[in-house]
Amino acid sequence: MEKKLLTAENKAGLRILHTADWHLGVSPYNRSLNGELQEFLDWLFAQLQEKAVDVLVVAGDIFDSKVVPLETQKLYYMFLSNVARSCCRDVFLLAGNHDSVSFLNAPKQILEILHVHVIGTASVDPADCVYLLKNDKQKPCALLGAVPFLRDRDVRKVAEEDLENSVRDIEQKMFSGVKNYYQQVWQACTEKQSSLKNPLPVMLTGHLAVHAQHGLSKQNAEMEESYGGYTGKLLEIPVGAFPPAQYVALGHYHCAAPLSEDHRVRYSGSPIPLSFQERQQKKSVIILESTDTDFVYEKLPVPEFLCVETLTGSAEELKRGVSKYVASQKKILLSLICTDEKRDSKLLENLRKCAKDSRTEIINCTQQRSVAVRSILTDNQNLQELSPRRVFQNYLQSCKKTPEEQEMLMRLFEHAVKDVSVHKEARGKA
Repeated sequence: MEKKLLTAENKAGLRILHTADWHLGVSPYNRSLNGELQEFLDWLFAQLQEKAVDVLVVAGDIFDSKVVPLETQKLYYMFLSNVARSCCRDVFLLAGNHDSVSFLNAPKQILEILHVHVIGTASVDPADCVYLLKNDKQKPCALLGAVPFLRDRDVRKVAEEDLENSVRDIEQKMFSGVKNYYQQVWQACTEKQSSLKNPLPVMLTGHLAVHAQHGLSKQNAEMEESYGGYTGKLLEIPVGAFPPAQYVALGHYHCAAPLSEDHRVRYSGSPIPLSFQERQQKKSVIILESTDTDFVYEKLPVPEFLCVETLTGSAEELKRGVSKYVASQKKILLSLICTDEKRDSKLLENLRKCAKDSRTEIINCTQQRSVAVRSILTDNQNLQELSPRRVFQNYLQSCKKTPEEQEMLMRLFEHAVKDVSVHKEARGKA
């Protein structure tokens, strides 16, 4: 898929903007990020206009919680009402694992009047997932297979015998269910193509954990860390499981990353850092333009509406570090780790005084852990930020295990974690 700088002046086809994982209403460390998300939505609306975008696709996790506060609802509906009055003619909102299907679906019929299409659950008939996308002259330009987060009930019926099945057996059922559903949607797209005069490029959507193509293992590591290193879900499918669509727009992982060398399958990532684990990430959205049989794309960087940083050191070093961030005049959330042996109960209060009336906000200040814990932390890592997988990985390295031993023990660890998760979920749904 060709990369291209897209402007309003060189528009030649239908334009689609792919974004995901807004997590509206998120409050990490009891600090609301709605202000920064409002800035993002304002910027996004401007880009829809500036880039002459026809279709907006949000690939899941629109909200952070299934209970949506009124302030967050206002943010959401104001944005949609603005888009309805813009050049963007269609919006597709796909439910993610964080979203409440009932909340998204409640105003569905009203939103359809504004050409806002809510896809909360997998349709029984996959043909209902297929949308013909037209330009402003009503010329067909692309097909969209709009698939939301696929819940267990969508792809696998939990039976009593599942409680006795192995992890591998249950995972295989889920993998087969997901793959089969996408094949059915692809077949529906193929049938739709047969009724058209000319073949069109196809975009599929998804909200799930996907492993990158062989040779792109760095993306797998970055995505895993961006989500806390452990998704809490059972299914992680290979990128090759998708049908040969011209583009697959994904949500779920917060790290923007292509999963195939041709960039046809990719995560857009979250628009702002939602945790300190995302402090090194560059945020972006993807704009695509249809050609006769394919898409060209542009990766559009999102401005830095918020920085998150972790600072480790003695009380004096923390004070100097905070002063440095204050002088930068950037909007920053800081998580501090004090390495002094003696605990100072007023340290956080004093450091916050240093940052008073500035754009630097100190979220917390924790004391460095014991020698045993410090031995498994590297590069200013904070134990609260690490996934169980990363903690165990660091532990194996600190024990000076051979690579072969580490690989074997890591496989056993991952099997144990998945085993516990599978049987807890199966018992909960049986």
